[in-house]
Amino acid sequence: MPWPVLVNVRWASAWAGFRPLRAGATEPAGDGWRVALVPLLDDGRFDQILVYLRGGRDAGDGEGNLRFVVETALSRLGRMQFDGLVAGQLFDLLIRALAPLPAAMRANIGEIFERVSAAGGSGGALRFHVVTAFPVAPLESSGPVAAGVFA
Repeated sequence: MPWPVLVNVRWASAWAGFRPLRAGATEPAGDGWRVALVPLLDDGRFDQILVYLRGGRDAGDGEGNLRFVVETALSRLGRMQFDGLVAGQLFDLLIRALAPLPAAMRANIGEIFERVSAAGGSGGALRFHVVTAFPVAPLESSGPVAAGVFA
């Protein structure tokens, strides 16, 4: 039995409301990015995570490199972007935030990144940037988008 059958009717109904947004991931937005809006249930209310994808095995570039950006807003840290590039055994990750992350948090994230890279036999780099605006914003470059979550 598929997992959606197991959830309550109210959640399933709200999830169905995201169908048009989820379908947009297959159609490129600005600069060839595919965009998916992923619903997130946070403390009884729906929010969304933006996922931008470009490249990959089916991109036709012959290399199979995948670039992804995950954008979210965290209650304590604010809006953030996780910008990654996967190219063979290389995995680079850039974490952008509108305010500096605490030093202890950056150190913990760095340790996790190193452990996962070592365990997976991959190389790459982790960087942190504080920005005033996110440079990767395909929804803004593809025209007006309504704010908020639709359910």
